[in-house]
Amino acid sequence: MQSQVLDLSRITILVVEDSATQAQALKQILEQERCRVIVAADGEAALSSLESGRPDIVLTDVVMPIMGGYELCRRIRSTAATKDLPVILVTSLSDPEEVIRGLAAGADNFIRKPFDGRYLISRVRNVIANLELRRTAELAAGVRVHFADRDYLVSTEPHRAIDLLLSTYEAAVEQNRELVAAGEALRETNCTLEEVNQDLEAFSYSISHDLKAPLRSLLGFVEIIEQDYAPVLDDEGRRLFGVIADSAQNMRGMIDGLLRFARMSHRELGFEMLDMNGLFRECWEQIRRVDDGREIVFDAGPLPNAVGDRSTLQEVIVNLLTNAVKFTRLTPVAHIDVSGRVENEFAVFTLRDNGVGFDPAGAANLFGAFRRLHSQAEFEGSGIGLALARRIIERHGGTISGTGAVGQGAEFSFSLPVTRVDDD
Repeated sequence: MQSQVLDLSRITILVVEDSATQAQALKQILEQERCRVIVAADGEAALSSLESGRPDIVLTDVVMPIMGGYELCRRIRSTAATKDLPVILVTSLSDPEEVIRGLAAGADNFIRKPFDGRYLISRVRNVIANLELRRTAELAAGVRVHFADRDYLVSTEPHRAIDLLLSTYEAAVEQNRELVAAGEALRETNCTLEEVNQDLEAFSYSISHDLKAPLRSLLGFVEIIEQDYAPVLDDEGRRLFGVIADSAQNMRGMIDGLLRFARMSHRELGFEMLDMNGLFRECWEQIRRVDDGREIVFDAGPLPNAVGDRSTLQEVIVNLLTNAVKFTRLTPVAHIDVSGRVENEFAVFTLRDNGVGFDPAGAANLFGAFRRLHSQAEFEGSGIGLALARRIIERHGGTISGTGAVGQGAEFSFSLPVTRVDDD
């Protein structure tokens, strides 16, 4: 049977809404269908409006001051002149109890917030279409319902119960459709971001790889000049030559770091249970093989075990320890302390030093590639180490952070799972 679109131009709707913005939005949607709209700011005002004239439908918000939608619906049902007046509740439908309370109050239908204009009009049309068919329905004696630790007396007509439950189901279906659409949009966005990320990594790898060939030539010529022509250079010439040589070496370090950074996203990780006490000691011994004769007090442990990829975590620990040694260079007696604890199934490791520290205002730049808080003249480095450390830790499912203050040292913490993780 072909359905016929109902003409709403002769319908009067009482909108009960304490928010002027929401009331205006509802009024505009309804008036586009040529409905006559009356607005009341709360339940008491709505009851006063009903004394002067009966609308065809009451469309009421649930939560309002003075008198809310449920109480207004009950008052409408308790009065002979309005007991059969259709009432549509406007609600977030965030709790199943709202359905029971709506049934108990005698509501005819729901409109879910945030409301869609087409859905609102379809609900109004459904109520109007069924109104004449149900004029003669008899009121049931009522059924007691226990839900969410409360008792309700549901004495609404069967048609109202069916309408209310169907509209609730329809709202749930619509909400699920929106969630599915949002999930699909999120998946598409993630795929796009992944493609962009892969393109950027490929670009970084290509640029870095292509730069290595001319740099090797440059370093080769530097070595030739140093061996064959240094004696004929004056002091200024030797100084400028030294600047060129140092800059070339620094550039090589940056390119090597960028290549490691680009490869890390695709490097296969082998997870195993690690003795972190032994790993920190091993990394420290590796660093101290290059002994500059300084007095450094290193204290580590006891540390909890953690799950991770040994070789990449060695890079993280060596980088953090190397930084601690470097930035305590101006300290008469350097102290580097390592501690560990377990929090919420993650092992957290903290490295503290008493070096030069850094301005906390620059902490947001700590883990960015080529972001440095000290000049190359003060402390050498490529500016890629902490960025690489963050990428490694995040691939382990952990986090890394750093704090510090000028002249008061620095503190870096990173977390690793204590049970097996699946890398993605």
